[in-house]
Amino acid sequence: MATSTLLNSRNSRITESHSDTTLSDFEIAGRVSAIRSNWSAEERVERHVEAARRFDALLEALNLDATPVG
Repeated sequence: MATSTLLNSRNSRITESHSDTTLSDFEIAGRVSAIRSNWSAEERVERHVEAARRFDALLEALNLDATPVG
């Protein structure tokens, strides 16, 4: 029983801490920009290619979902 109470206490603290740290769009954009500034040119290209591949896969999946069956 004490273990259950301890786990519940930890879970509620984790949940509370996550909800207390809501970031604004400006703060998120700043963090993303800071991360991207450390990428090499090669890494930027690799990430761009991967993003394009995922976007194409998403469009294909959406197209398949919109195709009537029969």
